[in-house]
Amino acid sequence: MVPFNLAIDAFGILLSLRSIFILRGASPWMAIGWAGAALYFLVLFIRNLNGATVGSAREYAIVLFIAVVWIVAVVRDEPQAEPWWWPRKRGPTRAERAKNRPG
Repeated sequence: MVPFNLAIDAFGILLSLRSIFILRGASPWMAIGWAGAALYFLVLFIRNLNGATVGSAREYAIVLFIAVVWIVAVVRDEPQAEPWWWPRKRGPTRAERAKNRPG
C-alpha cells in the first residue's frame, strides 16, 4: 500500500507543479493554491515514507489554506489549468465563457 500512496503523492506534486507552470502569472491566487497543494502532497509523501498513518494539525491547516486561496481565485474569476488531470493550457474564465456563449 505504501508504494501506491507514494506514487499518488508524487503524481500530486507533479500535477501541482505542472499547473503552476501553465498558469504562470495569469492566475496568481490559483498558482498559490497549487503551490499549497504541492506542499500538502510533499508532506503526505514524507509522512508515507515514515509510515505514519494519522494526519497532523499542520496537514489540516494546509488544506484550509488551499481552500481559502482557491475560493479567492474563483471569486476573482482567474483562469484555471485544463484539463485537471494533466493540464496543457489555461482555460477560459467564467466571463470569457459567458461572452463566447451563443445566444
